[in-house]
Amino acid sequence: MILLLLVAMFDAGCNRETLTYSDTDWKPTGTGPIELRPLPPAAVLHTEYSRWRENDSTSKVRLYETVFLGQANQLQFDVRYGTGDTPIGATDTTIVTFMYRTTTNGDYKIEWHLNGRHDASFLKIGEKPKRVWLLPFAADEDGGLPRLQIVAVEGVKAWNTPVAEPGGSTSK
Repeated sequence: MILLLLVAMFDAGCNRETLTYSDTDWKPTGTGPIELRPLPPAAVLHTEYSRWRENDSTSKVRLYETVFLGQANQLQFDVRYGTGDTPIGATDTTIVTFMYRTTTNGDYKIEWHLNGRHDASFLKIGEKPKRVWLLPFAADEDGGLPRLQIVAVEGVKAWNTPVAEPGGSTSK
């Protein structure tokens, strides 16, 4: 009986990360120093990110910072809930995707995910500017858009720990 209770408590803790709102605790702590740069144009994002990593061998979290603004700039907002099996049972995940368009920098595919089922309305862009930290990770298979993961949103308490990666040339 006690074992069952412990497993249930562990499952609830692993599967039910809670989002809270905070004006002061929104910046996550990484596994190393965090360096921020302005989000470059979509057409050169992956080239710029590769150059950033190659030219600095320091192990750090490299993130882009931008401000989402204008409801019309957010297209194809989609929220999905997935379920996956773990050794202690099924776990839910909230997955949000949308395209963010700017007239100066182009189009980006933005993604966010978190264990548990969450109301993702805080990711909808309104008239109030929304500062975010983003991590590039791939190009969209369909349209070639750069894909970025939301790592932090101003006003939402930090929910993750970005991992530092070594820099320097990867070619030998």
